[in-house]
Amino acid sequence: MDKTKLNEINKEKQRTILKFEQKIIEYHQNLNSAGIWLFVATLGCWSVNDDGYFRIAAVLITFFLFTHQLISKLPSYKLFKTELKEIESQIDETPLPRDSKDARKRKLEQVEKQHLGWFRIVKSLPAYYLSIFFICFSMAHWADLI
Repeated sequence: MDKTKLNEINKEKQRTILKFEQKIIEYHQNLNSAGIWLFVATLGCWSVNDDGYFRIAAVLITFFLFTHQLISKLPSYKLFKTELKEIESQIDETPLPRDSKDARKRKLEQVEKQHLGWFRIVKSLPAYYLSIFFICFSMAHWADLI
């Protein structure tokens, strides 16, 4: 295969990795922003005067609406780890030289370490995780489990 074609394949794989990384970043930003609004909405739910089922219904509806909003903004329903493995397989199947494949795989590993490690995810999404903790804790408190 000629060098121009290999160079184009290499650039296309670079773009694929950059798009994948951008998709992760945008989803995390959306998730963190939604976490802030979920927290505020949960506070609003607990301000419902009724101590009965209206309050818990408000919390469940709020949680459903926010979950639906987040899922509807996903471009696909694949897990990021699954998509990462697919990109890695695509790189393996290209006719690129071994050093180019290794360079693309190192970049993919870097994206994984930077954006998909558990500590990195929790660190980059504090508003989301705190709001989920708050909604769970407050529901447990309402149900007298705590």
